[in-house]
Amino acid sequence: MPEGMFQCGHSKDHRPDLPQVKVMLSTLEPLGLPLATAGVPGHHADAPLYTPAVMQVRTSLGQRGLLYVGDCKMAALETRARLHAGQDFYLCPLSALQVPADLLDAYLAPVWTGEQDVIPLYHHRTPGHPEQIAEGYERREPLTAVVAGETCTWPERRLVIRSLAQARAGEAARHTRLAQAQTALADLQTRRQGKPRCTELPAVREAAEAILARYRVQGLVRLHSEEHVCERPGRRYGARPATVRIERAVRVTAVIEQDAVTAAVQRLGWRGYATNHHTDHLTLTQAVLAYRNAYLIERGFGRLKGQPLSLTPM
Repeated sequence: MPEGMFQCGHSKDHRPDLPQVKVMLSTLEPLGLPLATAGVPGHHADAPLYTPAVMQVRTSLGQRGLLYVGDCKMAALETRARLHAGQDFYLCPLSALQVPADLLDAYLAPVWTGEQDVIPLYHHRTPGHPEQIAEGYERREPLTAVVAGETCTWPERRLVIRSLAQARAGEAARHTRLAQAQTALADLQTRRQGKPRCTELPAVREAAEAILARYRVQGLVRLHSEEHVCERPGRRYGARPATVRIERAVRVTAVIEQDAVTAAVQRLGWRGYATNHHTDHLTLTQAVLAYRNAYLIERGFGRLKGQPLSLTPM
């Protein structure tokens, strides 16, 4: 139904063809106590749902000065400004819209040149055995936004954090994709029975570029192509005159750009986070752990959608 709750929209389960309903939940940590819920049709955007949820929490608790931890959709400037103007605090990762690749490179440039020291961040899962989980530093960014017709200005802490586990996983996945791309490029020119060989250089080059795009290694591999033209004479036979047959052979070789791979690996695991909380109340390590603990709320949705209830697809 056009006005019903179940509507088609962006699907995290990669099933945009199935109607869905969207549920937002606010909990009090570390208890996991639900404070506010909201259900909207599945085609609604996430970003506008945060402010009403915050208002419900404020009404329920009657308290300000709380730390709201959310995902990157909570990082909309309007949401952050309303939280700050309401004397509350926020902690959330910044999306590629708030911190595009060139801005992240600017944040990381002093780290790579040695001008900016990074702080190792540890998690004490086992007493007496600290485990380093991340590293990073923080910087200040002045922000200005209009809230309810009034201009609000505040200093925001930008936390530039590198997850070591994510960096290791990303590096392993990148090397796997590079190997898969090289195998696919070699297979592109392998002669097999029933498999026609392309002898036109533009077509082979286009197919090779498509392989690089499929494995997401563009810029990490340099393609070198060459074409060999060979003339093979055909003997005269009876009334048939002598002929010359032209044969073409196309070869594409791939060379891994080690400097580009090193630079790409160097950026893995880095991400920007934002908070307006004070340093003496929320250190760099506490911010990382607070954000990671926020995934506890996702486990409830995981149980609902996965085993044992398995409510998807509906």
